Amino acid sequence: MSGRLWSLLETAAHTHPDAVAVRDTDPARTLTYRALFDAAAAQSAALAAAGVTAGDVVAVTMRRSPREIVAVLAVLRLGAAFTGLDPQTPPLLAAETLERSGVGVVLGDAGRLAAFTDAVRGRLVIPAVVPGPDPIAAAPPPAEPDDSAAAYVICTSGAAGPVEAIPVSRGTLVRLAALAHPAAARRVARIGGLAEPFTAAEIFAALLAGGVVEVLPATAGTPDALAAIIEQRGITALWLAPGVFRQTAEFQPAALRGAVQVFTGGVPIAAEVVRRLLREAPQLCVTTVYGLDEPAAELTVSHLHDVAEVTDPRPAEPEQANQEHHRSRVVVQDVIVDTEHVADVLRRHPLVRAAAVVSAPGDRLLAGVVLADGDDPHDIGAVRAFAAERLPAGAVPALWVALAEVPRTAGGPVDARRLVDLATATDPVRRLARHRDRSAAPTTSVPVAPSRAAGIEQIVRSIWQTVLGHADFDAEEEFFDVGGTSLHLLEIRALLRRRIAGVEVRIDDLYAHSTIASLTGHLAAATAKGSR
Repeated sequence: MSGRLWSLLETAAHTHPDAVAVRDTDPARTLTYRALFDAAAAQSAALAAAGVTAGDVVAVTMRRSPREIVAVLAVLRLGAAFTGLDPQTPPLLAAETLERSGVGVVLGDAGRLAAFTDAVRGRLVIPAVVPGPDPIAAAPPPAEPDDSAAAYVICTSGAAGPVEAIPVSRGTLVRLAALAHPAAARRVARIGGLAEPFTAAEIFAALLAGGVVEVLPATAGTPDALAAIIEQRGITALWLAPGVFRQTAEFQPAALRGAVQVFTGGVPIAAEVVRRLLREAPQLCVTTVYGLDEPAAELTVSHLHDVAEVTDPRPAEPEQANQEHHRSRVVVQDVIVDTEHVADVLRRHPLVRAAAVVSAPGDRLLAGVVLADGDDPHDIGAVRAFAAERLPAGAVPALWVALAEVPRTAGGPVDARRLVDLATATDPVRRLARHRDRSAAPTTSVPVAPSRAAGIEQIVRSIWQTVLGHADFDAEEEFFDVGGTSLHLLEIRALLRRRIAGVEVRIDDLYAHSTIASLTGHLAAATAKGSR
C-alpha cells in the first residue's frame, strides 16, 4: 500500500461508495462509505469554523460508535491529528494528558464532555455532529500533509512514568494498517478504546482496504462474547489486549477459528500461549507488534502462522534506546509500571514522609508508606485516594502497609522481599473494608446443608488462591480489594464450572457476589435448588 493517507482513504470511498464502511449493532447507525465521508466533511466544517487547521491536535472523547469514526476522519481531513481521551482517566491525569499532547480543541459526546469539565478548562469544546444529510458546502477542501505529519498522538498512561505524548505519523499509520492481510481486512473488529495505541489500526486496516469496521458492543471483551460475535458478524481480524489474548487462548481458543488474523502486543506474550491458540485455530495468523507506544523505540512486528514458528522467548521486548528511562519497570496485570514513579506520586501527599512501591505476589502492586501521624487507616485511605486521582487504575497499589521506615538492603535499595513480608492481612485499607456495614448482604430462602456450604467454600477459597497467587484474604473481603481484576473473573468462572457440576456460573454472578462468603452462599443455594 503506497500513497498518502487521505488520498488512499478517498480512493477506497470512491471505489465502494455504497458499500458498508462502518457497521454498528444498531442497523440504523450503520454507514456506507459515501455516508461516512459526507458526515466527516460536515464534522470537519464545524472543526474548521472553530479554528482547527493542519498540525493541530484534537482530543476525541466518544463512546465506541460510527460517530466516533466520523470524528476521527474529520480531524484527519483537516490535516490535524487526534488523540483519544479515555472516560476512565482521573480528571487530574486527564488534564495532564491534554497539556502534554498539545490539545487545543476537545470534540466529543455531551455526556463525556460533562465528565471532563475541569480537565478541559481553557480549551475549546465542540459537540459531535450526528451523521445525516446535512449540507457540506461549508466544509473546506481536504488537506494532505506529507507522510511525516502526525495522524494521532498516543499519550502514555502515567503508569510507567510522567505522561508523554508520542506522535504517530500518517505514513506509520498507513504501514500499520497494511499489516492486516487483504483477507483479514474485510471485517475488522472495533473493540479497543480510542486512547489505546493500536486502535487506529482497527479503523484504518478496514477503511484503507475498502472493508468494514465492525463496531462491537461494550460487552464484547470476554472470550465467550468474542466467540459469538466473530461467528455472528463474520469478523476476520481483531486486535486483542494481552490479557484478553491470553484468556482467549486459555479458555476459548476455538473462538478465533472463524478469524483470519489476530493482533496483540504491548507486553511480551508467552510462547505456549501463542502455540495453544494456533493449535486450536490453525488457519489463524498471529501478529505481534511492539514499540509503537515507546518513545524512541523501533516498531517490531512478527507474523506467526504455524506452531513450529513459535520459539521462546516469544517475543522479547525490543531493546530500549534509553535504558535509564526504563528503570525499575514491572508488568502488573498487563500494565507496565514504573514503581519509582508511583512512589514519587505518593510522596507528594502531605501526610507521607517516605514511600516505596514494589510488585507483590498475586500480580499486585504493594505500597509501603511512612506517615507523619502513625498508621491511621483513614490516613492510608486518603493517600490511596490521592494516588487514584493522579495515576491510572493499573498503577494504583492494591496492597498497602504503614511503616516506621522503608526497609532497605545493605546496599541501599528498597528491600522488596522484606516489604512484602510486612504487608500482612493487617493492611489498613482492607482493614477498614472488613468493617463495612454488610447488612445488605444477599440472603436465600433455600435451605443449605452446612456440609454442602463448607465444601463449596473450600472450593471457592482454593480457586481464589490459585488465581490470585496468594491467600492473604478472609471470607468477607472484596475480590477487587485483594488484587482481583475482571480478567481474573474469567479464570474463576472457568475453574468453578469445572469443579462444581450442574451450576451455571455467570460473570454477573461473580460481580454481584464478590466475597467468598457471598459467593459460597449463592453457589450453595444454586446447587441445593438444582438437586431438588
